[in-house]
Parts: sequence; structure tokens; C-alpha cells
Amino acid sequence: NLGQENQDRHGRWLAHLYQPDGTHLGEQLIREGLGWVVAVAPNISMADCLKDAENDARQAQLGIWTIPQYRPLESARLKLRTRGFQTIQGRIREIRNRASALWIQLDGRFSIRIPKSALVNFNAPPDHHWIGKQIAVRGWLYAHRGELHVNLEHPAALDVLASE
Repeated sequence: NLGQENQDRHGRWLAHLYQPDGTHLGEQLIREGLGWVVAVAPNISMADCLKDAENDARQAQLGIWTIPQYRPLESARLKLRTRGFQTIQGRIREIRNRASALWIQLDGRFSIRIPKSALVNFNAPPDHHWIGKQIAVRGWLYAHRGELHVNLEHPAALDVLASE
């Protein structure tokens, strides 16, 4: 089944694949620990289901969840040259509501940018009650003005770990 958006900006097809018995291939691979969820709007119809499968694999320590390189990086210890798809964890220090985006500042020089257009994907968008919470976020890192950032489009890429 093709996604709501049939192709990405690189011309790759975006679809959900099913086996003859009806099993969602992506869910099966994620449940076995052979990948992680990347939810990119507008193709988010399976995000919650896939996130549940990933949580099951992580808790069972299957596949990639046993490999140290897939453990989250601490926001306070990030180097500005760190790039690529990463999982970052840290404590929320500040949340800023700006005209085009919500910004979540973690320990160190790391911020999460949630575009205003993506806030509709959140049942309860992050607010000042989140300050002090430990979270993990995944996405593609980029540097801007001496700080690392990740754009967050869907809550499937965000986990609240604990509060202080």
C-alpha cells in the first residue's frame, strides 16, 4: 500500500509492504529488533503500531537493541561534528514557543525543533510541565549557530524517560 505521499524528495517509493498472510513486513522486522521507527509526515498512519513493535523489541533486547552503537547519545556530551541519524537523550532545560516552531532545549548545546505545522500530530504537545523531564529523541542531526538540532515531526520519535 502506498503512503499518503507516494514518493519522497529523492524519488524513492513510500509504501507499506505486506506478506501473503497479511503480516506487515515493516512491523515484523521492527518487532524482531532489525530496525527502528522513522515517522515522517504525512505518512504516519502506521506510526503508533510500529512504535509499539519497537518498544517490545527494545524491552526484549532483540537485534539492534543489544548493540552499544544504537544506545542513545547524551545531549550534554555531544560534539558539534556529530551528524547523521541519531538517538539523543537528555534533560529538558527550556521550552520556547516561537512563531514558526516550538523549541525544546536539552542539556548541552542541543535543541529539538517541532514545526508549528507538526503540533497537530501530538495529543499533548510539550509545554512548561515537561521542564526537568528526561527524554530521548531520534532524527537527523544538523548544526546551526554553534548548536546541534533535530527536527521532530511526529511524537513516535520522542520518548519521555523520567522526571527529575
